[in-house]
Amino acid sequence: MHNTNAVQDAIIVGAGPAGLIAAIYLDTLSRRCLVLENGHSRARWIPTSHNIPGFTAGIGGDEFLRSLTEQALQYGAQIHQCSVSSIRQEDGTFLLETTGGTFRSRYVLLATGVKDHLPGIAGASEAVLRSLLRFCPICDAFEAIDKRIAVIGDGELGDREAGFLKQYSDHVTLLHIGPAFVDASARNVCLFGIERVSIQLSDLRILQDRVTLAPWARTNEVSM
Repeated sequence: MHNTNAVQDAIIVGAGPAGLIAAIYLDTLSRRCLVLENGHSRARWIPTSHNIPGFTAGIGGDEFLRSLTEQALQYGAQIHQCSVSSIRQEDGTFLLETTGGTFRSRYVLLATGVKDHLPGIAGASEAVLRSLLRFCPICDAFEAIDKRIAVIGDGELGDREAGFLKQYSDHVTLLHIGPAFVDASARNVCLFGIERVSIQLSDLRILQDRVTLAPWARTNEVSM
């Protein structure tokens, strides 16, 4: 049981890779450190990644978090599971109200990360865990080298991501779900050799080993 009356040197809100690595550094600098986490780190979505330094064979999100947690605890960090509802300053320290009590600290580090918005496709969550659906081209492009890649996008960002991924595979399709492109934008995509298809999310189906596009959606294909 953690002593909620003790004033910490630092409280870290979030126990993803950023929060845990910060805890490791603070602990090695002999700072009293408390990590508050709610168990929903985005890193848990990672099936296997070769983009994490030090793991030449690749590593999954759960295993990576487990390794970081063990190291942080070994060096003296305390980890408390709760959700933070408010942070305010009082008498020269920060006061954090949480579902697990009130905590006080000289410094607060917010490492809450971001939350991905899953596309409205049945089975999307499971598809992420099976590496069929991914969020980050920078993190995951290596895992898709020479595979057939489809980018779901709704504007210039989809344009840019598809162009980036063309470096990793000759088979890139842009599945456009927003308003119709202006001609110039659609032409730029095609100049990269990227197929562009206007679809609805309901045109997509997640199978055991792939994501498929309904045959009728091909009628919206652009060629120039």
